[in-house]
Amino acid sequence: MGTALFSSSCTVNGVTASIAAAVEQEGEIKQTIIAEMAYEGEISTDTDRVITTTSVDPEIEASDGVVIFWEGGVARDVVQSVSGDDGNVIKLSSGGASHEGDTLPVDTTEVIIAKETVVNLLVPASTLEAIAVSTDKRAHISFRKAADALISNQEHIVTQPYSYISGLNQTDPIGAYDCESLRIATADIAADRGVEVGILYDSVI
Repeated sequence: MGTALFSSSCTVNGVTASIAAAVEQEGEIKQTIIAEMAYEGEISTDTDRVITTTSVDPEIEASDGVVIFWEGGVARDVVQSVSGDDGNVIKLSSGGASHEGDTLPVDTTEVIIAKETVVNLLVPASTLEAIAVSTDKRAHISFRKAADALISNQEHIVTQPYSYISGLNQTDPIGAYDCESLRIATADIAADRGVEVGILYDSVI
């Protein structure tokens, strides 16, 4: 089994965050994922869970998985319906199992909503050596197992790229589960955003 130097770094406004370590590995996944553009809006939680975007006809449809970002919180949910003359009234599911993360904020809070990009892969349980995610926008990464069930949700902060390295007293994001896909969304309201993902795992099981 070979040894690789695994590192991740990000510099924003002169602030650099990085992590590096030597790890034994055989399997490697490296991919640039294009996450879809996000949209600004305002949430209503008085009766239904509705987000009205400032953009006309955002590229979000019923049954899409979405991530909602706001100051101090983030949640993942599923779109129940899209309506309105401008196609910009997005009704979220009624909650329950589809809602993951923080409790949605109070009525009229300004939010950003982003459709998830799904990346299919297979990283067997208990084999993950290291992972790093790099992008210059706030991001949400969801690790999923069979039937799209949740393993864990992780947050990427601009000045602190999300990373995990086995043996450094961090929580393994997949643990005892086979990871079959990632769901990724960013808070970029200007354009689609590239997200770099690197994974090292022990392929001898």
